[in-house]
Amino acid sequence: MEQKFTINLPSKGKQYPNNQSTISISTLVGDDEELLAELSKHNVANTFYRLLESKVDNFDVKQLTLGDELYLLLWLASNSYSNEYPVSYVCPECETRNESIVDLNKLEVISAPDSVNIPVTVDTSFGKVAVRLLTVGDEIEISKIKEKSQLYKWARTLITTSNRSLPTSITEVVEYLGKLPVSDLVAIREVQDKYYYGPKLESPYECPSCGFGGMLNVPFRPNILFRLV
Repeated sequence: MEQKFTINLPSKGKQYPNNQSTISISTLVGDDEELLAELSKHNVANTFYRLLESKVDNFDVKQLTLGDELYLLLWLASNSYSNEYPVSYVCPECETRNESIVDLNKLEVISAPDSVNIPVTVDTSFGKVAVRLLTVGDEIEISKIKEKSQLYKWARTLITTSNRSLPTSITEVVEYLGKLPVSDLVAIREVQDKYYYGPKLESPYECPSCGFGGMLNVPFRPNILFRLV
């Protein structure tokens, strides 16, 4: 039987209508495993969208930021299966291959400061540009493009400019970005990292062979996370 919980979102709803900062979500049931069994590298964005759409109440999942989406996916895995997530690594000191058990509940979560406003205003050589965070809906649309375009990806995040209105056609927005200096594109892209709010996929470790320690990058592997067979 699925259980319902209300949880706080890392983004604090900074980009959502009415700044909705909490969400109601249900744990996984057998039908959800049937959906996850369809997961492949070609349908990741759409499968996770369908999963969250069935688990989240009264919220347009396509509006979720990618940080909030990752937070919810890890929450579902931890609360439906286990908070223990095995990660293999090679010690950089003694080169021994080890396995570390990462506690998903102990991953650091970056939360949005109350002072932050989104969209973010970015200064470019053509004036100020308002940039929002990438969403689940963006990922779905980007996955449909046969010829992957980084400009298309960033074009979806632009909202307005100070000196002109953006074209309504996404193709024209891509053309607009194509005429910007690369320094402006870097500033636009950096918004996604600088204003990322969600789990940090890293965990402390200590090599059992030599005692060397540090921070371990935690790869996002859905087949392990959701116990897919």
